Amino acid sequence: PRWPESRDWAWYANVPHKELTIEKKNQNWVHFEGDRFRFPGGGTMFPRGAGAYIDDIGKLINLKDGSIRTALDTGCGVRFS
Repeated sequence: PRWPESRDWAWYANVPHKELTIEKKNQNWVHFEGDRFRFPGGGTMFPRGAGAYIDDIGKLINLKDGSIRTALDTGCGVRFS
């Protein structure tokens, strides 16, 4: 899907691994539905939703002009305070 629709879902065929949808099923940030993954937001990973998280990435990287098609977040997702 094209931006900004691509921040809400991705084709399962692009990343054919459902492990996170099983392991993190109680966290509302990724669901496997039919032939795609859907990112509803919420849960502990994206408390303001996946869209807000991607907007934060967009403040650092220009995602609007199409020159960058993929942003990879390699963080572990665990925060200690």
